[in-house]
Amino acid sequence: MSVQAGGGVTNFTRQAARNAVSTGGFWEARVVAGTRSILGGEAAYVGSARGMNAAGVDSGATLLGNGAEAVLRLNAPIVNRGVLWEPFIFGGIGWTHYSLTNAGTNSSNVANSDNVGTVPFGAGMAISYRSFIADARFTYRPTFDDQLVSLAGGDHADLQNWSVGLQAGYEF
Repeated sequence: MSVQAGGGVTNFTRQAARNAVSTGGFWEARVVAGTRSILGGEAAYVGSARGMNAAGVDSGATLLGNGAEAVLRLNAPIVNRGVLWEPFIFGGIGWTHYSLTNAGTNSSNVANSDNVGTVPFGAGMAISYRSFIADARFTYRPTFDDQLVSLAGGDHADLQNWSVGLQAGYEF
């Protein structure tokens, strides 16, 4: 098992969402079970912050995301001279609550808040020596029930997103 924390960069994949919100940063805290076995699992808190580009929102407004994820992880643990090298892939389910902050006025097509379902999956590489563990990963998150950004005709922008980050922590 391990506990890890870290962060990186994130952005939406669809142009309609990118038009309203800029590339941002993310942070996470994660508990990983099965760090040295073929099959593992993770539970995580994931947060993000992105600047707003939408017309009708005060400058300095931020889109905050806070959520949780649970994933299954398929590991390929390789131990060499006491160092664990572990490429992995993962997939699961999650939820993110987006909220618009520092927006004194909001006459834009962006709602003040929204709850969005996510399906996180991706790949990474973990390295562990003694009790120190670090991992780098790419995560892609298709979304469902996303109604944050309204489009013409009553549609909503797709909030699929990606992230690339680094984490460090302690392995038990």
